[in-house]
Amino acid sequence: MENKINAKIIRIYNYENKSLEFYYDKDYCVTSSLTNRDTLKIGDSISKESNTGVFKVYRKNPSGKYQFYKKYDEEW
Repeated sequence: MENKINAKIIRIYNYENKSLEFYYDKDYCVTSSLTNRDTLKIGDSISKESNTGVFKVYRKNPSGKYQFYKKYDEEW
């Protein structure tokens, strides 16, 4: 995963509970085969540095501000 990402999740596809795709752009997504785990939601903000597989997830709190929620590695 070479590209740097700073974007919001705009769409989620679940393929027969075998994999999940979290789209942050019309054509680009993050894919996970762990469909029984706590996962991303539409509106979550994700951040990833170049050349890493580590994603930081930020979620809105009740006051409407984004705060750090969770960190995932490339195997999630």
